Amino acid sequence: MNPLIILQPSLRALDPHTCTDANAVRNWRYALFEALVEHDGEFFAPVLAEKWQCTENARSWIFTLREGVRFHDGRVLTARDVVYSLQRASGPLVTGELFTVTFHNYLADMELRALDERTVQLQAPDSMADLLELLCDMVIIPEGALADRSLHGSDPDSGQELPPGTGPYRLEFFSGDTAVLRSWVQYWRTARKQELVEFRGVPSEAERIEALKSGSADLITQLSPESVGELEGSGEGELWPIESNLCVIYLMNLDSAYLGDVRMRQALNYAADKQTIIREILHGQGVALNGPLSSLHFGSDRQLPPYVHDPGRARQLVAEVGLKGQEILIHCPLSLPDEAPRLTEMLAEQFRQIDIDARIEYHEDRFEY
Repeated sequence: MNPLIILQPSLRALDPHTCTDANAVRNWRYALFEALVEHDGEFFAPVLAEKWQCTENARSWIFTLREGVRFHDGRVLTARDVVYSLQRASGPLVTGELFTVTFHNYLADMELRALDERTVQLQAPDSMADLLELLCDMVIIPEGALADRSLHGSDPDSGQELPPGTGPYRLEFFSGDTAVLRSWVQYWRTARKQELVEFRGVPSEAERIEALKSGSADLITQLSPESVGELEGSGEGELWPIESNLCVIYLMNLDSAYLGDVRMRQALNYAADKQTIIREILHGQGVALNGPLSSLHFGSDRQLPPYVHDPGRARQLVAEVGLKGQEILIHCPLSLPDEAPRLTEMLAEQFRQIDIDARIEYHEDRFEY
């Protein structure tokens, strides 16, 4: 059977417990590995745990595991595997990507016990109402796997050291920028009909698009807004837009005297013409936010309307504060997102239109930024 060929910008075998929101990692991580629970877009749903319960103060949680689940090496899932995996994921050995918060920050003091072969108890020192949200990303691997070490995606050979998971596909081959996954015949759900899936890392977007047009790739991911605009309606492929929780936000330094005034912050929000930015830079591939969260994030308020574009109101507020002509400095990375420079330049021009002198400082080193 011919494999389904999927091209994405990169292919990294990051440690299965590293916290990351990189789609190039998550796309195939969750074909190999599974967690106790998942979020189906509205509710938490059982995966490796068939049911759970917690005390009223959300400090003590008990999970009952699904019976007969097998890892890709044939071993049967037990409570000991869960205890080991959660302890490893929340330990100091595994870090977050791009210096993000790690599971260790949340769960370092959590006590875990295997009550029997299929029952796990989690005891937290404080209430953990958001525990299920964290567990969605804490995948389960066999007891003792990757002991005392962590896999780093920068190592081209790290894919060969990935432990077995319980997901619908098992890793059959990994080398450099290619990973071949085979449908797991003993999967606890129905085995996938597509027997082979091949992921390849192709950094060049132009090469990914050409491969799709020529038929040498079946699916390509992470297209830029420009490419989506070019392909849309061209008949050279089918676009599957997926709602994303990626948020492009600008954080304000409230230690500065002028941004400490709420009217100044309101003025900058009124000055931002989000619809023009979405249309001209993102080619319509975006929605205006009503805050720092997307509608897919927990805690977002879908009923709250976003700021309208009202430069007149913005200029009025600037005048009230007495900061007409005030200089503000905007720090801008050159990547993540790649559109950051153009976004910032357009935003700076919109600020200048309300009598604010916006200056941009660019940062080449994204990690340092």
